[in-house]
Amino acid sequence: MIPLCNVKADLRDVPDEKFRKDTQGNTGQEFYTADFTIKLLVDNARLKFVLNFDGTEYGSAEPVFDV
Repeated sequence: MIPLCNVKADLRDVPDEKFRKDTQGNTGQEFYTADFTIKLLVDNARLKFVLNFDGTEYGSAEPVFDV
């Protein structure tokens, strides 16, 4: 598989309680997990990526073509 782009999204608008808190192995270090989908919309040969988190759209995701 050859990557065509990376996709970056800003999750700052998602309320903290929507994230799942997990811990890492032996260290017990806590971190948050975000399960989300990226929708790809095609409009007149333009691509738009939309971030969908827990059934709500939280803005767009931007493709980065420096892979």
